[in-house]
Amino acid sequence: MVRKLLLTTLVGAMALGSVPAFATSAGDPDDSTSKLDIRNSGVRVLDLEGGGRRVRLAVRTYGAFDLITVGGSFYWQLDTNGDTEQDFEVFMWGDPKTDGGPLYCWVKEIGVKGHFDGRIAQTADDAVQCGFPLRYLDHAPKNWRVASRLEGVVDRAPNSGWYGV
Repeated sequence: MVRKLLLTTLVGAMALGSVPAFATSAGDPDDSTSKLDIRNSGVRVLDLEGGGRRVRLAVRTYGAFDLITVGGSFYWQLDTNGDTEQDFEVFMWGDPKTDGGPLYCWVKEIGVKGHFDGRIAQTADDAVQCGFPLRYLDHAPKNWRVASRLEGVVDRAPNSGWYGV
């Protein structure tokens, strides 16, 4: 309960100065013994005051984790044109070789050089989010899926197919 309140408070505070253009999320069953077992994931597009738009990707797990000390990552596949084919991939990870951080976010169009964006935050001990300018994508995400990885794939959400906006 405290974690949920903390996550809601932090995400709300980070959204100040922005208006959601759309937001959606989806849950995933408790189906892995790893701390990186995905509980839910969400995609949000924000219209910023003064212009511009940002995409926020957020993932929450069933167990507490620390991407910096333990390692691991989240790998997102985004469909931006609605054909349920992967157009972009987003990597979220921490470097266990560094002393306390940082966390990284990398947005990559399939077949094209990617955009590095360090705006990633572990917002609670079981949640992490990545934000980047919508201009990194050709359109707002229509569908998504995410996998957690730690020495191989730990969990996929959804287990097959796509979540849709």
